[in-house]
Amino acid sequence: MSVQLRRHAVLALALLVLVLAGCGEPARHGKGSASPSASPSASPSASPSASASGARGLIKLPDPGKGAKIGWEPQLDPLPGGRSYYVAIPTCTGSPGCTAWLAAPRKLVVWLHGIGQGEAPAIVAGAFERLGQVTNDVVPAFGVAAGPRHSWDAGMCCTFRPIDDLGYLDDLVRDASARTPIAAGRVGLAGVSNGGLLATRAICTHPDRYRAIAVWAASWRGPCATGPVTIGHWHGDADPVIRLHGGALSLGGHVVDFPPADWLRNRLAPGSDFELTVVPGATHLTLPPATLTEMFAWLDAHL
Repeated sequence: MSVQLRRHAVLALALLVLVLAGCGEPARHGKGSASPSASPSASPSASPSASASGARGLIKLPDPGKGAKIGWEPQLDPLPGGRSYYVAIPTCTGSPGCTAWLAAPRKLVVWLHGIGQGEAPAIVAGAFERLGQVTNDVVPAFGVAAGPRHSWDAGMCCTFRPIDDLGYLDDLVRDASARTPIAAGRVGLAGVSNGGLLATRAICTHPDRYRAIAVWAASWRGPCATGPVTIGHWHGDADPVIRLHGGALSLGGHVVDFPPADWLRNRLAPGSDFELTVVPGATHLTLPPATLTEMFAWLDAHL
């Protein structure tokens, strides 16, 4: 990571999670699969059309060797159609072992921010820094929204005009896979609020392309029975925006009826896994740092 990005990482972590606030320990509710079937067999791949493969959990990377200087080089990369995204590409110098270390496939995690949140390099650095505290076998990416007010088209909201954000995610995964090796079938999405809604829409629409998602305060209403999915959902019980038990919300003149946080549980394909964690006292803008770390760790374990 560059010196400039590191310099802003601490501030960026605070901005990343909106408003960091101390909360009690999260209480897990309804943990378990949506059906008594086996765990999901479908998972995403580095190429959106490729089949799923590979075991879950930690990827054992080759030893880069004595004297190796390893790191990550964040960069803003262009995509077809004029859009872009941030990605941190692994770097290694100073050792013959670097060749094997750089060639090793890694997981890919794409972060999708909430509506109106910034996409400045310092914010990106904070996201990458937090994910790097959890795992070193993941290539992190950070989405850049094209919708008004930095919003995503999650179907039920929040652009209120069609934007091909599902196609954007396909292009992002394809481009990242061309820049650094990504393990087949081990792509995940993480997001908050509107970003979490898009992550849910993406995995529900294309369960073969994404192995798992971890979302905060993102109660998505839509079909999700095409194939088995793995969803981790964290939600504050004091959220007045997207309420834990559902309710209508006016957004830019549009009324959106959000379902309860566990609405998807009994509407998933057999073999799916849906886990809801309720965080006592947390509101829409108070995602505790420890919860964000828990979300990243859970996602890493399920990829």
